[in-house]
This record gives sequence, C-alpha cells and structure tokens, in this order.
Amino acid sequence: MPKICNQKYNEYLQIVAKTCKNLQQEITIAQIRGGKKLSHTDPKYTFASSHTARRSFATNEFAAGDLDTGEIRSVTGHKSEKSFYKYIRETPKDVAQRIKQKFELREAKQAAITNHLKAV
Repeated sequence: MPKICNQKYNEYLQIVAKTCKNLQQEITIAQIRGGKKLSHTDPKYTFASSHTARRSFATNEFAAGDLDTGEIRSVTGHKSEKSFYKYIRETPKDVAQRIKQKFELREAKQAAITNHLKAV
C-alpha cells in the first residue's frame, strides 16, 4: 500500500463516509477552545477521521472480547495497558459490569451442568 499523509487519508475517508446514509444526518458538536464554548452543526461524515476509526476499532474489539488487550494494542500502537484503557474510555464501572456479566454467565453454566447431572 502506498503511504499517504493523514490529511489525504481523512479526505478519502470522508468521501467514503459521505456515501453512508446514516452519516448524512446533521449533529451539533460543542467544544471548548481558548476558554470559550463553541458549537457547530455539520453532517456526521464530516467528523470522520483516521483517529475516529482507530478509537472505534479499539473500543469495538475490546467490547467483542475476541482479542485480548495486548493484541488490540499491537494494532493501535498503545505502549501501555493503562494508556489503552484511558484511550477507550473504560471506567471502573464498565469493568465491574463486565465482571458481573462473566460471573453470571459462569453461574448459569454451572447451574445447567448441575441440573443435567441431577436429571441423569
């Protein structure tokens, strides 16, 4: 693949994103710049960038659970796990919820095995 600069990559990405119907709706983004709150409204596709794709990839792959954090970090280029978790905006509450779901799944599997053994 030929190397291109981020600016060109983002231009191409927005051309492709513009063809997606659900990215054509307008949204308002509020930002603080120089201590002033600014907001502007544009179609969603105009906010697409290589960074958006990188963060979405990292967050979605982490949520899917198919790859461990080291594998995802090898793609995203994060050196430490701490910076990776900060990047995907993983909160302690998110971690607790995920652990709770895993324990509930484990308990459900154990209950199914126990019920099966009782039936036999």
